Amino acid sequence: MSGDKTLKVLLKYGLRFGEMSCFHRYEDINEPSPLMFSVLRMTDEGPAGFDLETLSTEQVNGLAFFLALPHPNVQKGFDTMASIAGLIAREIDGTVYDENNLEFTPQLKEHWRHQAIDYRSKQEA
Repeated sequence: MSGDKTLKVLLKYGLRFGEMSCFHRYEDINEPSPLMFSVLRMTDEGPAGFDLETLSTEQVNGLAFFLALPHPNVQKGFDTMASIAGLIAREIDGTVYDENNLEFTPQLKEHWRHQAIDYRSKQEA
């Protein structure tokens, strides 16, 4: 999709450009609050940061959503990330895939959700 459309859709869903040239979604989009998840752009070489100065003239191959673990509120972070990824995919007539390039079915979503939650449990043990 075009860089302009990418920027508009990310801003529409409350993401803000910030550290590491990523877009970040915070718990409260209007106030300083905990980080929920981040988004990079997909390139032929893999995930990369955004350059706001050139984005409007570029094509974006895809978006990479990620949740840094451990996360203080992993369930809410994961659920918000998965929900917004799905909303954006529907809006641009796209598809959500996991890191293994498998379509993000409801079953796969539950698998990854439990993986994220289990990661927290292992860190606390």
